[in-house]
Amino acid sequence: MSNKLLPVGGTLPALRAGLAIARDTREIATAWSRYHQDLMRHTSEASQALFRAGTFEEILDVQAKLQRAITQSFHEQMVKIAETASRMATRPNDALKEATAEQAGTSFSG
Repeated sequence: MSNKLLPVGGTLPALRAGLAIARDTREIATAWSRYHQDLMRHTSEASQALFRAGTFEEILDVQAKLQRAITQSFHEQMVKIAETASRMATRPNDALKEATAEQAGTSFSG
């Protein structure tokens, strides 16, 4: 049975690229999930702190700490997402180069 979509020499690099893209997609989903978990945790902690706040200054302090924590978490996870997305963007090109190199190495000049 022959593969009509990909030349035989390009199948393995394409599979590798597909697996790598799936792994990167999972990393991005995990980063988003961590951000949302952090957001919920920080918001819950801030809500509890607001109930305990006795002065207006304490309320402002809680809000400032919440904003800092959310911003820090967002930054950390977005850096991970950007790095992963950058890797994903180069994978198809890398697979094409690898397949072309393999095909050139195994081509027949009948």
